[in-house]
Amino acid sequence: MTIGEGHGRSLELYYVDGRPDGVLTAQMFNWNGHVLKFPRTQISAALKRAEAGQVGVYVLIGYQDDVETAYIGESDDVAARIRNHDLNKGNYIHA
Repeated sequence: MTIGEGHGRSLELYYVDGRPDGVLTAQMFNWNGHVLKFPRTQISAALKRAEAGQVGVYVLIGYQDDVETAYIGESDDVAARIRNHDLNKGNYIHA
């Protein structure tokens, strides 16, 4: 899929628990990828979702020495990889 100049796209956001600061899923029409965003405090609920168990790219966002940082990774099972990071990378607050 290429996004060219003048070609708008529709994005569907779904607030899983009805709150914009909770678990969020997003899909762009005519694209088979998914977005799953969640605060670390809701990792258990988020990683139970089907979107989390797929092949994908993930971004962990947090702070290190008062500087916002992002760790970008990829995995054949995003949920398993994020669980591993939950145990070993303590500075992220959102995934």
